Amino acid sequence: MGKGGHNTESKNNDNEKIDATSSLTLSHRLPTLSEIKIKLPVHCFQPTVGQSMIYVVKDIIYVALTFILMNQIRQRFNYGFLFFPIYWYIQGLFI
Repeated sequence: MGKGGHNTESKNNDNEKIDATSSLTLSHRLPTLSEIKIKLPVHCFQPTVGQSMIYVVKDIIYVALTFILMNQIRQRFNYGFLFFPIYWYIQGLFI
């Protein structure tokens, strides 16, 4: 680096790093889906309608609150429409 020269040493180190990581990935294998399911507790696979409905209601409240907030900003400021991209981003996260 510096003085416009090329750093050839980093290229050699990069090749060594690639060789080292490729040999590591070959010796370790990823677990299968059935192995992961065996390790997880049984209660993770039991659906709970009550808990799910709480999440739905909470999301609807968040969407309504952001709509009300954006509507207030739009009405109070002359250039409130400039906040629409932020509003769209937040609504996209909630929806």
